[in-house]
Amino acid sequence: MESFDQTYINLISNIKCNSNKAKSMPITDDEEKFIKALIAACNKIHMVSCLKLERLSNGTFNVWCNCYVGKIKLHGKKTYMQILKGKYGIRTIENCSFNEYLSNISKWISYIVYCNK
Repeated sequence: MESFDQTYINLISNIKCNSNKAKSMPITDDEEKFIKALIAACNKIHMVSCLKLERLSNGTFNVWCNCYVGKIKLHGKKTYMQILKGKYGIRTIENCSFNEYLSNISKWISYIVYCNK
């Protein structure tokens, strides 16, 4: 079993990027904290090995964990998080505090559990 730090490094080093602009974007401090919190939450449900990220040209991350989980944008002035619920429910929260985005990781975890039944 790999260490938490190694899991983070592996996830970051395997981020897919959809453009050269996305490739050149560094991970911000908030993004690092968010990703580490997401890893910790996925680890609790034994799904961390399935976690995948894709960086879009506007700084957004698409997140997968055996299924599409949602989007998070913490890079830049306008921030948001897409939260999926059930088969068709989608909720987007925008321009929230960083802590609010962190607290909504639990909703992503619920969706991951729902998708992987």
